[in-house]
Amino acid sequence: MLTLKWRARAGQFGQIVKVSCERGSPLEEHTHEYPEIFWIEEGPCLHHINGTRERLESGDLVFIRAHDRHQFVSLGRRRFTMTNLECHPQLVADIQRRHSQPFAEWFEHKRDMPLRRRLDIGELQQLKHMALDYVARPPDALHTEAFLLDLARLLESLSSLVSGLANCPDWLRSALLKAKEREVFIDGVAGLVRVTGRSGEHVARSCRKHLGQAPTQILESYRMAYAERCLRLTTDPVTEIAYACGYATTTPFYRAFRRHYKQPPLAYRRWLRGG
Repeated sequence: MLTLKWRARAGQFGQIVKVSCERGSPLEEHTHEYPEIFWIEEGPCLHHINGTRERLESGDLVFIRAHDRHQFVSLGRRRFTMTNLECHPQLVADIQRRHSQPFAEWFEHKRDMPLRRRLDIGELQQLKHMALDYVARPPDALHTEAFLLDLARLLESLSSLVSGLANCPDWLRSALLKAKEREVFIDGVAGLVRVTGRSGEHVARSCRKHLGQAPTQILESYRMAYAERCLRLTTDPVTEIAYACGYATTTPFYRAFRRHYKQPPLAYRRWLRGG
């Protein structure tokens, strides 16, 4: 079994590496002397981890502990790209002492499998920008810890969503996390049903049973969260935002936005900007 040793130069507390592969595996099965965090930017691929296999897609973020045995394998001739942050074990231990949550959870040793989170397109894009900013700076303790703290903040909203789905069966929780992404919620209930692999009737019953809401209500909340981010972070016209959320006309979009934010989209944007 190959064991990867810490190979960064003195004073370096983190190292980011991007790997692309379209056939086989870029590295044999291995363990580490240090923890690492990786995310899939382009997928899919197979992840051999602690004697099991799991399929990873673009947006999957995994926290690998030093004792984990793992390997990446391409699916046929399909290219996958992953980015990996190697973390100095001393720095991780120090952060865990000062911030037990969420850092103790990230690399908790008792669970059989490493922690895995799913990022939507916007969150993955933000993580890519964070990584570019990090590699442009000295990889010392200050900037490596700053990156890890920024990652913790990025995952904070995702963690609250996951906890809200704690009582859901795994298949429904996974599908609802995927449904946060625009390419799923833009198709409405049909998009949610597609990623579950179940019938529409079964999905509707399960949503009402475990969440007390119909699929349309859940998807509307995801669409409105996306619309709010667009109003906050872009200058796109409201009509374009409505279409981007999957609405064929603006009238139902305006009604839904008012239900969630108590005012029309343009008024909300003016309020955000102090108007």
